[in-house]
Amino acid sequence: MKTLEQDLKALYSQCFSDSKECVDYMFSEVLGARNAEYEYLDGNLAAAMYLVQKPLVYLGRRVVTQCVIGLCTSPSYRKRGLALSLMKRSVEKVAEPFVTLYPAVKGFYEKMGFATVSFDDVISYGSYLHVPASAEKMLNLYKEYIEGMDFYLPMTQTDFERLTAITRLDGGSFELLIKDGRAAGFGNGEEGIVLGGTNKQSGVMARITSPEAAFALTDIDLPFSIRLTDALVEKNNFCFRVEKGKVKKTDGCDAEITVEELSAHFFGYKGLLGEFFPCISGYILERY
Repeated sequence: MKTLEQDLKALYSQCFSDSKECVDYMFSEVLGARNAEYEYLDGNLAAAMYLVQKPLVYLGRRVVTQCVIGLCTSPSYRKRGLALSLMKRSVEKVAEPFVTLYPAVKGFYEKMGFATVSFDDVISYGSYLHVPASAEKMLNLYKEYIEGMDFYLPMTQTDFERLTAITRLDGGSFELLIKDGRAAGFGNGEEGIVLGGTNKQSGVMARITSPEAAFALTDIDLPFSIRLTDALVEKNNFCFRVEKGKVKKTDGCDAEITVEELSAHFFGYKGLLGEFFPCISGYILERY
């Protein structure tokens, strides 16, 4: 009889193109029954996803974010709303301010209240000389890249060793990008960074899981009441105002904002409430 871990690994392999060696490594290092949310139907594992806890520096404060990885549904059970159900169950129980993910289909996650909050460099690999990249050199370039940013993942050499191992086991490699005799960035053909890069594309998405926890990271004052609408998390539908980062529920409201819009505000978007939020920028490098 198969174990839950074996079923999870089999479903992941069915839904994603990673090599067997890569999947085995990821389940030994990152994924597994310990952080899975899943659904069985007819005795079969029909859908699963994983919440991986990661540190996030936000306006100088080190907090925790939950990163969604590997949301998938067996082909035999698709179009039944299982992915939505798993995400709803997961987000409802997260106490941290934000949940993040790297989207395979951006529009799918926008319907769940996720906003694009980080933008990846579009790298013209033909413009650089390529040499093998070590985790240590990648970390040094990453530290230079995020210097002065308002939000980022405080990654370590171990994190980069894990990323290089996942890429290698899936048949790829990270390389340093050399220009004018110095390292200008690194990449593996799918993800990477370039110092001073200006050509960007949508990257990591995030959504608020707890408005109270999110506003507590700031000293924001909102001089009027707003109604938050959240189609995924019922408890987040309420009217409130904010005083010095503290959320206070109100009976009525003066304006309305969706959880997607509010999530974007926390990462630098300037919309309805833009004048009340700090002008910030940052970057989140993470797919696993």
